[in-house]
Amino acid sequence: MSSQSRGIEVSVATVGRVMDELGIQGASGRTKTITTRPDRHARKSDDLMKRNFSVDAIDKLWVGDLERHEAP
Repeated sequence: MSSQSRGIEVSVATVGRVMDELGIQGASGRTKTITTRPDRHARKSDDLMKRNFSVDAIDKLWVGDLERHEAP
């Protein structure tokens, strides 16, 4: 079995060895990674949409989600 990226073939064992040497591990779907910790004392944002996500026509309501990622 091999992994392929940018046309360079390497064995899975090589990838595992290099990851061990670098002290990194792959993401696992079995464990839950906590990426944010809410400030329980922070003031909640106003609900500007009044949680009404129904619309009369196409493109009348757009909703987005923002995330902040900090460098390690």
